[in-house]
Amino acid sequence: MQKALITILILICSSLSHSETASYVLYNKEGLCDAASYYASLAFEGHQKGEEKKEYLEMIDESKEIPSEKKNYFKRLLNDAYRKPIYSSEEAMKSARLKFNDNTYKNCMKPDSSASK
Repeated sequence: MQKALITILILICSSLSHSETASYVLYNKEGLCDAASYYASLAFEGHQKGEEKKEYLEMIDESKEIPSEKKNYFKRLLNDAYRKPIYSSEEAMKSARLKFNDNTYKNCMKPDSSASK
């Protein structure tokens, strides 16, 4: 879990250092969708490893990086990740995680997605 948190912090910091000072990474569509798909992947993997959903929920609630109006979207992604079946093989889990990650990004980038709201 701590590795996941450190990775998220590194990604956010590197994104912030490359972004224009006037635009915050999670306030533009692409940055938000990148973060959402990455978070969905982490939550999916946490579910597969038996980690408590509560830890990921607290991560959303305590996050200063996720705009407050987008937190419900991240919570829906968490619920989606924890509804997925537990896979018995590492290969099947990785394949399902990648698919979940990709689908999250594609759905988020759609003009009418709930990430836009």
